[in-house]
Amino acid sequence: VWEIRGQEKYGQVTFDLYNRYGLKLFYYKGNQLRFDGMVNGNLLATGVYYYILNVPGSCQPFSGSLMILK
Repeated sequence: VWEIRGQEKYGQVTFDLYNRYGLKLFYYKGNQLRFDGMVNGNLLATGVYYYILNVPGSCQPFSGSLMILK
């Protein structure tokens, strides 16, 4: 499970997850983000995915990759 510790301090974050083709697979807005690799009730396939995380009060979005392993 991927989560941001202390995120309740920052207000509502937004989190977008994309596959390698740029297709948005997951969106979240709130202050309790926990991502377990499931999208629409299905576990994502093994591979690399890309995220953009917007945090209120931050100068710019955080972005990077995460790998799903089975």
